[in-house]
Amino acid sequence: MSTAADYTKTNQVRLAAQQLRAALNAPPDRRAGAIRAATDWLASAADQHEGDAARARQGFLAQPIAQQSEQTPADIMSVVISDLNVANTLMAAGNALQETEAKPDPKLLDEALIGMQQGATLDQETTLAFQFKAEPVHSADLPSARDAFRQRTGAVLNDLVSQAKDACSNVIGGIKKLDGQKVIEALAQLGGPLTELPRIGILFRKGIEKMRNALDFLKQMLDKGMLGEIKDKLTAIWSQIADGTWANALLGCTFGREQTESLLPKVAGSDKYTVEQVDRSTDDLAPLTERFASEMKWARTVTAAIGFGGGLAVLAGVTAGTSALFLGGAYLLVLAAIIVIGRDCAGTGALFHGHRGVRVIIEGLVTP
Repeated sequence: MSTAADYTKTNQVRLAAQQLRAALNAPPDRRAGAIRAATDWLASAADQHEGDAARARQGFLAQPIAQQSEQTPADIMSVVISDLNVANTLMAAGNALQETEAKPDPKLLDEALIGMQQGATLDQETTLAFQFKAEPVHSADLPSARDAFRQRTGAVLNDLVSQAKDACSNVIGGIKKLDGQKVIEALAQLGGPLTELPRIGILFRKGIEKMRNALDFLKQMLDKGMLGEIKDKLTAIWSQIADGTWANALLGCTFGREQTESLLPKVAGSDKYTVEQVDRSTDDLAPLTERFASEMKWARTVTAAIGFGGGLAVLAGVTAGTSALFLGGAYLLVLAAIIVIGRDCAGTGALFHGHRGVRVIIEGLVTP
C-alpha cells in the first residue's frame, strides 16, 4: 500500500497554485500569459493528483480483510485530508479566475494554500503519534501493578471522552449554522449519495468533484451497518444536538464507559497474571491517547476543510438549500467517523487503529 508520503502529487498542485497566485499580480503586459500557463499547469497537476488518489482509494477499498493490517490509519486520514485540501485549492483558484459569479478574492487562494501546508504537517504529526511508545511501567508487586492499570485506564478514558467532545463540538458548531430542516433531510440520507453540487468552470468543477471523491471514500471506509446504527442514534438524540445537551447521550453510546469500567474489579480480584503481564497491559493503554488525539485533530481539520469548501460553493452561487444538504451530509459523515473511531479506541480496535482498544486490553486480564 502506498504511504502518505508518496501516494499523491500534492506538492505539484501546491506549486502550480502558488504560480497562479503570483501570476495574478504579474505586470499587465505579462499577466494574461502567466495566468494561462499557471492555470494549465494547475489543471494538469490536479488531474495527476486525482489519478494517484483514485488508485490509492481503490487500493484501500479493495484490500481483503486478511490484509487490512497493511492499511494504516495515518494513510487513510492522509488520503481524505489531501483530497479535501486540493479540492479547496482548486475551488479557490476558480474563484480567483472568475469562473463563478462571485467577486474574485485571491486571498481565498492564500488560505487554501495554507491549508495544504497544514495538511502536510498533520501527516507528519499523525505518523509520529501512531509510532508513540510510552516509558514502560515497572511495578513493585501485583497490587501495585493492578492499581497502576486501573489508574491509567481511568485517565485514558477521561482523555478519549474529552478529545471526542471537542471534535464533536466543532462538527455540531458547523451543523448549527445550516438550515435545520435541510440537516434533518441530510441525516435521513446518511450513508447514501451526497447531494450534487453544480459543476462550474474548469478548476472549480474539478474542486467540487475532488471534494465529493474524498467524502465518498470516507463513507465507504465506514462500516455500512454501523452507519445505519449511527444514523438511528443521531436521529433519536437530534433534539439534544439542537439544544446543546448532546454530550452525555452521544459520548455515552460512543464509549460505553460504564460497561468498560465494570470489568476493572475483575482485574483487581484476579491472580492469574504476573506483575509483568499486568504492566504490559498498562503500557498498551498509553499510546491510545496519543493516537486518538491525532485522530481528533484530523477530524477537526476535516471539519474546517469542509466548512471552507462549502463557503466557496455558496460564494459561487450554489443555493442555500443545496449547500445545506451537501454540507449537512458531509458534517454528519465526520460525526459518524468520530463515533466509529471512538468505539474502536475504547472497545475492540479496528479500521482506524490496527491495535487493541481499552476494553480488549482489560478483557485480556480477566479472560483465562
